[in-house]
Amino acid sequence: MRWLVLCGVVRFSFWILAATTVLIGTVSARAEVVKFQFSGVVTDDSGDLGVFGPFGGVQVNDVFTGSFSYMTGPGNPDQEVSDLELGVYHVVEFVIDQAVVTITPLGIGVTHRQGTPVLPPGSPDLGTDGFSVGGTLLAGEDTKVISLRLEAPYQAVFTDDSLPTSLTLSDFTDTSVVRSIRVVGLMPGGMSQIDEGQLTSLVLVPEPSTFVLAALGLLGLLGRRRRQRT
Repeated sequence: MRWLVLCGVVRFSFWILAATTVLIGTVSARAEVVKFQFSGVVTDDSGDLGVFGPFGGVQVNDVFTGSFSYMTGPGNPDQEVSDLELGVYHVVEFVIDQAVVTITPLGIGVTHRQGTPVLPPGSPDLGTDGFSVGGTLLAGEDTKVISLRLEAPYQAVFTDDSLPTSLTLSDFTDTSVVRSIRVVGLMPGGMSQIDEGQLTSLVLVPEPSTFVLAALGLLGLLGRRRRQRT
């Protein structure tokens, strides 16, 4: 009798270990999705595109929040492999919480472009490390582009055009904005109509650890096993 009980315990322990190993392997092998939450303040509302709130109801210094997410790893390869200064990737989600228009995610661009020689008196070209999330929205019958844009001098942030797994807002010292343009004033005295906001925070949303996910999955399997026995 004791031998049978011991065999049962060993068999059950082995099953738990095997199930945990499979769960951890499954979690590790799956495509990882990274998500960032951001916030900022409105600096221009002349576009009145509904990006930061109700039409006609947005004011400068209003606070906005949002998020974006994307997959990392082999499941989201660079779509511009031949261009060593620009990486183009799929985006999963791009949301501004206060928007009264639907934003359709378009893609992600990672720029790692070195500067080019400029003759005086032109300003020196320091190159660019850039990260942008793009989307589209409908303004009447027209489609407009909205983007979250981060820029820093060349090699200040990135070493190539690979998709980053982390971002720090303070690293992007040149540009950190969310912008959608209705009209660009090209003629002398022409006024641009733009919805734009300055980013004030960018935070990586932590994902549950592999161990926690495996434990939750194992508890679910154990519960189903007990119900089947009952």
